[in-house]
Amino acid sequence: MTAAPRPKNLLFQGLQVFQGERLKQAREAQGLTMTTLADRIGKSKQAISRYESGADRPSSEVVITLSDTLDQPVGFFYQPLREGEDRTVTFFRRLKRVTAPELRRASAWQRWLEDLSLFLEEYVSFPELDLPTDFLSLLATDNVDLTIIDDAALRLRKHWRLGLGPIEHLTRTVESHGILVSRFDVGADDIDGYSFYSSSGRGIIALNDYKTNYFRSRFDLSHELGHLLLHRQVMPAELNDDRIYERLEKQAHRFASALLLPAGPLLQEAESIDLDSLLLLKKRWGVSIGAIAHRLLDLEVIEQEDFVRIRKNLVRRKWNKREPLDFSTDPEATVAFPQAVQVLLSEADFTKNDICADLIRSPESIRRVGNLPLDFFKEPDELVEVHSKNLQLTTG
Repeated sequence: MTAAPRPKNLLFQGLQVFQGERLKQAREAQGLTMTTLADRIGKSKQAISRYESGADRPSSEVVITLSDTLDQPVGFFYQPLREGEDRTVTFFRRLKRVTAPELRRASAWQRWLEDLSLFLEEYVSFPELDLPTDFLSLLATDNVDLTIIDDAALRLRKHWRLGLGPIEHLTRTVESHGILVSRFDVGADDIDGYSFYSSSGRGIIALNDYKTNYFRSRFDLSHELGHLLLHRQVMPAELNDDRIYERLEKQAHRFASALLLPAGPLLQEAESIDLDSLLLLKKRWGVSIGAIAHRLLDLEVIEQEDFVRIRKNLVRRKWNKREPLDFSTDPEATVAFPQAVQVLLSEADFTKNDICADLIRSPESIRRVGNLPLDFFKEPDELVEVHSKNLQLTTG
């Protein structure tokens, strides 16, 4: 296969103006306040504020200090934002205790994940995005019949030809249908993951790698897939409405349950609700006991009092926080980003340094959002290890 030649790097053409928004982005990505950053570089909080607002431009010496402190190349601070970069609708699956600074930190890393995806799409042909297009946004109705969402999950299974049995490797399935998945430290422990459509129209899902529970990670992935399928028409301002946000989360949660646990087969196999029987279902379907119990309640197979009894039994056995099998298997591997980088190195005229230079990002920030090995940028260019299952990526 012949790859298109890599264009010459035009890093500093037209990038002479300091971009205050980039400073804010890098600061928030590191979880720093203006005061903390000011203390570290020997400036005042007011100076940082004026740099970020564009009221003042820092000297070249200050920019170099900012570069060292915030772990980004100097050129990063002169790189204009992409058009529409701040208008991406992102569905964050978060706990209520997530603070505003944590959410801003995660948002900064989300933008860098999108930057990497757009960069790779310039050179690498990923599988086409393959989601049914006949689903309407469910935002408009306050009291959506959740059986509609069950039907959406069944239709996706049919569209992807998955049958009605357990989905063996959900992550690989999702990636093979054109959705990019990365697993990394998203910037806040209380954010399980998030999903969004990039400006190219590509669906992207990020999962927090602190969560090493195989079963819950699969549910998180299904939940984010539900957002991409059902909520594409949601506008950014609508996510600021707590009532709307809770409704969308409930819908995505129901979708995840229905996708992983289709009603017909589950009801045939759920002969008992004692914990040992539910543990067997967990092992077969790759879904936690807690999620299975919720699904049975949603399907009205069990009553609320049965559900409460299951929860009490989980507490009695000390399974409420850590169920059996939870950490017996590693979370499913993601391969789309690492394989795309491998294609750049093996099929196109790229070195690892070229990737950093063209993206104008530090090696660590690229390694992190790209789900690359810890020593990736410390090893020679030819040493790139990714999962053996290839997505058949090509260069163009």
